[in-house]
Amino acid sequence: MMHCRAEALKKVASSSAPATKAELDAVVADAVDTALHNVADLLEGFWITHAGAKHRTEFALAVRVKDEEGKIIERIDVSPCLVDLPIGYWSWKDNFEGS
Repeated sequence: MMHCRAEALKKVASSSAPATKAELDAVVADAVDTALHNVADLLEGFWITHAGAKHRTEFALAVRVKDEEGKIIERIDVSPCLVDLPIGYWSWKDNFEGS
C-alpha cells in the first residue's frame, strides 16, 4: 500500500503547480489513476509480499452477500482471478471518460 501511495505522490510531485481548477482536477485524477492501477497490481499478486521469512501474503478483493442477520451466505472472489485487473481498470477509465 505504501508503494501505491508513493507512486501516486510522484505523479503529483512531477506536475507543475496547477493554475486552474481544471488543471488541479487533472493532476489529482492522474495520481488517483496511478494509485488504483498499483492497487490492482497488488490484488493480482504482481508484487510478492511476505509475512515473515517463510510465509507469503496474498491480498484479495471479494464481494460478500449477507443475510438479514449479517451471516455470509455467498462470497465471490474478484481477485486474485484470471481477469487482468489493471487492463480492466484502464478500459473502465477510458469508457468512463468517454461517457
